[in-house]
Amino acid sequence: MTFVEMRKWQELGNFDRTDVRHAWMMFFAQPDQMYQIYTPEERKRLEELYAAVDVWDLTRYAEKEVEGMDYKIRQELARQCDIHQSFEDGKEEGMKLGMEKKVFADTKPAAGLTDAEISIRHAITLEMVQRIRQAMGPHPEGQEPFTST
Repeated sequence: MTFVEMRKWQELGNFDRTDVRHAWMMFFAQPDQMYQIYTPEERKRLEELYAAVDVWDLTRYAEKEVEGMDYKIRQELARQCDIHQSFEDGKEEGMKLGMEKKVFADTKPAAGLTDAEISIRHAITLEMVQRIRQAMGPHPEGQEPFTST
């Protein structure tokens, strides 16, 4: 991440046409000048920058088009907000359900439980229990694998 003070950059006056960073600074400082400064060949090299310049120039669009773009942006932001809220609600509901079923009460593996019992106790598949056992590796105290009887 780079931070630049626009006024200081403009006061320095050492603009290098070949430096992409300088082209972006020009875009942020004076986007309307971009087509006057660069030749068509140079514009091909800075294709993504000129895409931004074209989007930036809202005068090319009719008022209805700008309103349409604004509406789409607001719709997308609302959709993302809904997704985030649904995720948070689901997380909260899952925590409540887990507390009710006392899933979080006993986080240590219970000695002597079979994989099937663990599967039922925690409402996960037998295959998932076995995958977790594999991922856990040897038991930290005795360096023997967790039992999987």
